[in-house]
Amino acid sequence: MKMLNERSFLSKDGSVLLFDEKEKDPSQNILPFAYTDVFLNCVSETKKIILHFWEMEDLVILGMKDTRLPFLDRGLKSLQKARFHYVVRNAGGSAVVCDQGVLNVSFILPDLAHTISIDQGYQFMYQWIKDSFADLTNKIEAYEIFDSYCPGEYDLSIGGQKFAGIAQRRVKSGIALMIYLGINGPQEKRSLAIREFYQEGLGADYAADQTYPKIRLNAMSTLSELLGIQLSVEEVKERLTACLTQVYQLDFSQESLKIFLKSPKGQAQMDHQMKRMLTRNQILDKNQA
Repeated sequence: MKMLNERSFLSKDGSVLLFDEKEKDPSQNILPFAYTDVFLNCVSETKKIILHFWEMEDLVILGMKDTRLPFLDRGLKSLQKARFHYVVRNAGGSAVVCDQGVLNVSFILPDLAHTISIDQGYQFMYQWIKDSFADLTNKIEAYEIFDSYCPGEYDLSIGGQKFAGIAQRRVKSGIALMIYLGINGPQEKRSLAIREFYQEGLGADYAADQTYPKIRLNAMSTLSELLGIQLSVEEVKERLTACLTQVYQLDFSQESLKIFLKSPKGQAQMDHQMKRMLTRNQILDKNQA
């Protein structure tokens, strides 16, 4: 586990605090993003890494670029027709689906000395996923699947079909390394919903446009389909944490984070980040169909 043993990724005492978020209600869809920014701020003080698991149901997460679609209102109407809620996230990229069978993971760490490069961050996440499934496959690759949704240089795939995408969010004192994992569920339906979102949002410009992804329905799959074994979200969490415990000491109690979030300082930070997310999402309110 080469990248997991990088000294720059170790907190002072080698510990990781786990925050396994259980809220899945789409009406609370800004919560995970507010937590991410609160944790990014607090890791500079605690000097401890935070591992954040979260899921949602029937949610499409949009990037800021998506809000600039010429016919955004039509695109949002297509998502509503497909029975998806939507939110604009606080990181880059384009639209992704987060529904039952998709796990989002954030590995949030302090970087006060700015010693962790962007490439190191991506490589760490790639290696973590490979190590976590090493008993099932050695065929996980990292390269851009250009006709998937939210394509990027560190798309993770097996046999040319993408099942995960990695992103980073960096602030002055910390880094959030983030990945969404398609574990099970109707991937073609997810891809179709995002393709129709862009078709409606771009209108007559869809065919000629080179800014937004042109989604091929079978460009993506799930880990369950690709590995030929039915995996649950909980099983994947267990694999990810088991892999980390070979290097880190995981605190599964979540007590210290719960205490912080209930403290006056924690509540003030959550209120601030929730307001920021609400402001960021006002553009969607203006384009509601």
